[in-house]
Amino acid sequence: MSNQILIQLVGSASEVVELSNALVDADFEVRSNRRAAPGIYVRVREDSSDEAEVGRIASAVAPGHQRGPSASPTTYIEGYRES
Repeated sequence: MSNQILIQLVGSASEVVELSNALVDADFEVRSNRRAAPGIYVRVREDSSDEAEVGRIASAVAPGHQRGPSASPTTYIEGYRES
């Protein structure tokens, strides 16, 4: 069982839409940021290749994105991205 965190990614509204779609296609859980700046939270497993994969996808799809502070999810998803 690995810890899970939420990575915050912010960018223009169009970048956020494209980024959300690409990350969902890659089987990541994506949530709306609900803050003033357009952004999303992406659930990743700590100590895995998830953060690097999210970074690679974000750089390819939304080169103008920025990473915000990480957050702790309120729930744990058993078996998340383990298959």
